[in-house]
Amino acid sequence: MSGPKPSVRPVPLAAAGGGWVALALGVLFSLILLKLGTPAIFDTQIPLPQGWSEWMFAPWPLPSGYVLLALAAIVGLRYWRRVPGHPSWVWWMPLAWLAWQCASAAVSVDGDLSALMLRHFFGCVFCFFFGLVVFGRLPKSNYFWAALLFGFVCLLWSGWDQKFGGLEQTRQYKPDDLPPELLARWNTPDFQAKLASNRIFATFVYPNALAGALLLLSPGLMFWLWSASKARFEVSARILLVGLLAVGVGGCLYWSGSKAGWLVALGMVAVSGLRLLPSGLWRRWAVTFLLVVGLGAFAWRYAAYFQKGATSVGARFEYWRAAVKITARHPVFGSGPGTFSVLYRQIKPPGAEMARLTHNDFMQQASDSGLLGFLAYGVWVGGGVIALRRLLLTGTLAGWVWLGVAGFFAQSLVEFHLYIPALAWPAFLLLGWLWSTRLTLLDKAPGGSIVLGR
Repeated sequence: MSGPKPSVRPVPLAAAGGGWVALALGVLFSLILLKLGTPAIFDTQIPLPQGWSEWMFAPWPLPSGYVLLALAAIVGLRYWRRVPGHPSWVWWMPLAWLAWQCASAAVSVDGDLSALMLRHFFGCVFCFFFGLVVFGRLPKSNYFWAALLFGFVCLLWSGWDQKFGGLEQTRQYKPDDLPPELLARWNTPDFQAKLASNRIFATFVYPNALAGALLLLSPGLMFWLWSASKARFEVSARILLVGLLAVGVGGCLYWSGSKAGWLVALGMVAVSGLRLLPSGLWRRWAVTFLLVVGLGAFAWRYAAYFQKGATSVGARFEYWRAAVKITARHPVFGSGPGTFSVLYRQIKPPGAEMARLTHNDFMQQASDSGLLGFLAYGVWVGGGVIALRRLLLTGTLAGWVWLGVAGFFAQSLVEFHLYIPALAWPAFLLLGWLWSTRLTLLDKAPGGSIVLGR
């Protein structure tokens, strides 16, 4: 095609020389990823680490995360500036959602639990706006991605260590050998159930949460590693680097036993194939072959699980039916942020498995904060993912980050990622960053349609 190239509206950057800022922010969000993998509603069960070994290897309580966010705000202070050009709802919808959470908390069936969740939700909105107005303006952002990649590799290392001896070593511990603050956690049924299973969970409280982190971060980090290594390594070495990272991700995803994670990852790989392979009939055949092999492997891997009745699937449907009932009873304000379990305990059928969360972030928004809370969250998250989908066509880092964000929120239809700070805070940071990059990668064409920028 001939003709003038579409114009691009650059986002003005602050003064250069911010490499240390990007590095510091990458370290802070790596710590969030590695240390805050417990759902916010369980925060009272996480003791403050004592001694350097516990600070290194034990999970951190949620107030530690607020300290990390405060440090991020201070470090990035010089880059805080609103950038015009975004749709107005991008600014107001997160604030409207947060305001409705506050209104819902005021009439909550458990005020203390809702207050705990509100603080976490403030962190989610903070991360979104931080990505929107700070992260997108950072010079030398490669330092951020390098630090985040290091944290991600530590996460993979933890998962592989559990698979090859770590879980078995933990099973062999004797309660008398544990300090009191860890003994309380050791004796919980959830922790004992995790030890009895061979599913890995790395630094998270739950194997499916590990799968969520892999879906969220692996596409963007793989692309960044491929691009950043271009100036230093030959193609063969770059293939080896990215291949090793892909093997690490694939192993952790497989050993996590996350069925939804497997299916979502398969869809993401199919989208990647459609994006990377040259157009033509053979591309469709290649993607079809990939899907058939992936689905066949899925059926083989989980044949015994489905033969036993797919108990976790049935349990989720029970949670969702309860969420619909709670929403019908409290359609305006819901039962209060984070309080699904309070009413579920009262209405669950005899013998049904107890749950603290709905295992569907969107449905829990409806039961916890009513239909308006559900709509505000759906527009903010779902509308954002849909509106930014054209970034995938740019062939840039933003396109691959979008793929990870889209896969992450797709899995949250059957999980509770919103309630885990190590997942929700980085996810909203990246969602905000995608909006900021949209101004430089996409531009308004005459007549208002979106076209690709240079």
